[in-house]
Amino acid sequence: STGNYNLTLANGIPVRAEMTYNGVTYSSTGTSPTTSLNIKSTSCSSSCNCPNNALTNGSFEGNTTAWNSSGGNFYSGNGYQVCGSNNAFLEATSSSARFWQNVNVTPGSTVSFTIWAGTHRPDLDHRIKLKFFNASNTLLSSSEVQVDKDVDVGSAPLTQQYFLSGTAPANASYIQIEGTANGDYIKVDLACLTITCPTVTNPNPSTTKTICAGSSVSFSASTTALTPVTIEWVRFDVAVANPYTATGNGKTILGSSAIAGGSASLNSTNFPAVNGQVKSYFVYACLKGATSNCQPFVSYQVDVIKPSVSATGGILKCVPSSLQITSTGSPTTGITSSSYAWTGPGGFTSATQNPSVTVGGTYTVTYSVTKAGVTCTAADTAIVTEDKALPTVSLNTLNLTCTSPSQTLTATVGGLNGGTASYVWTVPVGVTNPGNVSSFAVTVAGAYSVVVTNSKNGCTKSAYTTVTEDKTLPTVNLNTITLTCTSLSQTLTATVGALNGGSAYYVGRVQVAVTHTGK
Repeated sequence: STGNYNLTLANGIPVRAEMTYNGVTYSSTGTSPTTSLNIKSTSCSSSCNCPNNALTNGSFEGNTTAWNSSGGNFYSGNGYQVCGSNNAFLEATSSSARFWQNVNVTPGSTVSFTIWAGTHRPDLDHRIKLKFFNASNTLLSSSEVQVDKDVDVGSAPLTQQYFLSGTAPANASYIQIEGTANGDYIKVDLACLTITCPTVTNPNPSTTKTICAGSSVSFSASTTALTPVTIEWVRFDVAVANPYTATGNGKTILGSSAIAGGSASLNSTNFPAVNGQVKSYFVYACLKGATSNCQPFVSYQVDVIKPSVSATGGILKCVPSSLQITSTGSPTTGITSSSYAWTGPGGFTSATQNPSVTVGGTYTVTYSVTKAGVTCTAADTAIVTEDKALPTVSLNTLNLTCTSPSQTLTATVGGLNGGTASYVWTVPVGVTNPGNVSSFAVTVAGAYSVVVTNSKNGCTKSAYTTVTEDKTLPTVNLNTITLTCTSLSQTLTATVGALNGGSAYYVGRVQVAVTHTGK
C-alpha cells in the first residue's frame, strides 16, 4: 500500500530499507537516528534513452574507452547490463579504487546525471559522485550517492538507477563523474550526463533601437552564467543564425561586461552611420568563456540615421525678380516623416522644400527625419547673390537740314558685364519702327526713345531724344541795274535774309537787261 511507514530504533543502529516493485528491489541505507530513508521508483521499466549525452562511451559498449581508472581493475563485460550488450565493472584492489571521466562545463550550467549501478556487497562503501573543479583542478563542490543495490537480489535489471544533479559554480571548469569502490565490485551501466547551458534572456532594448549618428546605445541582458564567463556583444551588418560561428558581414566586437547579480550591461557608440541613409545593425549578446557546446544568445537591432541635405542658391536678377532656391534631403524611405525648414535674411522663414526668395544673402535649410519617435537633422546653406546692375544707354543728337535730311540715330550702350543688349524703340507716328537694332537712319524729326535690356540679368535702361529739323529757306533779292553810257558799271547786290545765324554762299548766273534810251 502507498503511504509512510515508520519504525522507531535506538541510536546508532544500521538501517537498510528495501522496496521491491515489479521484481526490482530498491534500497536505501543509513544509521539511526536518520529521520527518513527515502526510496524512489521512477518507472516500471528501464529507459536507455540519453539524448545529448555529454559523456563519451556512456554505456560502455566500446569497452572502457574514454574512461580513466586507478586503484583497481576497470573493464567491460556483461551479465549486469541494462542497455546494450555490455556493462562495466570496477574491481577494487585497494581501498581507493575509482573510475572517472571529465567533461568541460560552463559555470552556471545545470547538470543532471544518472547511472545504473549495483554491488554484491551493499555493506561496503561504494559511491557515485558528481564533482565540479576549477581550471587549477581545485574541487569546488560535489554531491554523491551510496550504491546500495544488491545485484544478487531481485530480477532484471539487477542494478538500479541513481540520480545526481547540481549547478556548476562560479569558476567551474569541468565536471568529474566518479565511481568508487572500497572492496569487492561495483557494476555500472548507461552513465548519462546531460548539461543544460546557462541562459541569456531579457534583452534590453527589446525592440529596434533608433539613434542619430554618434549616439550611444545601452545594452543589457540577464543570464544564469557565472564568473569568469562574461557577456560579449557582437555587431553584424546583417542578421546571422549563430553569432558564435558567423564570420564576415562586418562582424565587430563591441565589448564585454562582467556578470553581476545575474545580468550585464554595455554602452557603445560603435555604430558607423552612412550619410543619407538609415543603416541597420544586428547585435547579439553572447557568452564569452563558455564551452563550445554552450551558445545561447539574445539579439538586438539598432537603426542609425544620418540625414543629409544639399542646398543650391543662385543669382537674383531684375527679371525674373525672384529666385527659387532648392534643397534635396535624404533618406526619404524607411522613415516615419521628414520636413524642411529655411531661415534667411530679414527674418525669412519657409517650410517649403524649394522656396522663392527676392533678397540676396545666406539661406540655411534644416532637413529633419523622424523614425520611431527619434528625430535627426542635417543642415546646409544656399548663397544668393544679386546681379541688378542697370546698363547705361545714351542717344546722339540729330538736327535734320536741307543738306542733311537723313541722319543715323545711335544708342550707345555700356555696363552689360558680359551680357548682350536688346533694343525696343519708340518712334514718331508714321515712322517705321526699326526693331531690335542699335542704330537706324532718321529722316523725320520728332521724339525718339529706346529701352535697352541686358540679356544677362534682364535689367533695363531707357534713353530719350528729340530729333530737330532746320529746313527754312533763306530769302534773296537782287537790285535792278540800268547801265547807261554815263554809267557803264553798277553794283548788282543779292540781299539775303532768314539765315537764322547761318551764312550764305552764292552760286548762280547774272542776267543783264540792257535798255537803249537813245542816250
